[in-house]
Amino acid sequence: MLPQYVDHSFEGFGIVYLEANQYGVPSVGLTGTAAAEAVAHDQSGLLVEDSPSSVGAALQKILTNNRLHSRLSSGAQSWAAAHTWDRTVSTIRDEMVSVVNE
Repeated sequence: MLPQYVDHSFEGFGIVYLEANQYGVPSVGLTGTAAAEAVAHDQSGLLVEDSPSSVGAALQKILTNNRLHSRLSSGAQSWAAAHTWDRTVSTIRDEMVSVVNE
């Protein structure tokens, strides 16, 4: 998924990256978008500039380099495990409690 800004609208987070990562599928996302919060560059996938050649090169790199694919696949699962809904909600709850108690 390669979100684009169109008329001040864009995909805000991209849960699809984490869903893919959960199954060990590395992701390719665009730098300068919210994808950078969902894809850990060189850990769960690759972040690239918004150009067809950059996206194509990243996909080719992942699909043809078995060592890289294996490393990113393992990293993707770890990244997804660290970003579950339970952890996300817990973090938000803790932050809200902290603000209220200030």
